[in-house]
Amino acid sequence: VDQLGMPQIKLVSGYLYHETMQPPQRRFHESEKKYRAIGGGRGGGKTLPGLVEAIKQSYWYENNYGIILRKTFPELRISTMKDFFDICPEGLVAKHNFTYNWIELFNWRGHIYRDEGKYTIDEIRKAGGLSQIDFVSFEDRQGAYSKFRSANLGWFMIDQAEECSEDIFDELLNQLRRTPSERR
Repeated sequence: VDQLGMPQIKLVSGYLYHETMQPPQRRFHESEKKYRAIGGGRGGGKTLPGLVEAIKQSYWYENNYGIILRKTFPELRISTMKDFFDICPEGLVAKHNFTYNWIELFNWRGHIYRDEGKYTIDEIRKAGGLSQIDFVSFEDRQGAYSKFRSANLGWFMIDQAEECSEDIFDELLNQLRRTPSERR
């Protein structure tokens, strides 16, 4: 457990790391580039840094909203979402909607409010203390567009980006307009 009370995820010099991260994954997190990607072979550890980054963006930026995408929903559910819930500290999860595939996490402000024990989830949400992550498949292009076309995203993560078309990627870039957010 680190100073934020997050098991397996550590805060080191302002960066969040999973305890099993290797040097290339750490370089991904330390990069100051606006857009980042990580490549490698199957089982090479590409998803982990993206998921840790999703948690970081959701934790450090109030009322943030991001989406994690993968081509098919079965792959998203059995791989990416499973990995997300394996590493996401339970103490950060405020609410999880399994029907619509989204989760709300306590951000730094919500973490403080929650620990004070005086506020309801709705009060914490209204104070900007929660961030939301949607899990989206882009196999049905129109369905994916309808999910994020009008969204004000703070960030997005594409797992297995080689499966994503350039037009979906461009549309996601157009949606990066939430403030404050590091990746806007």
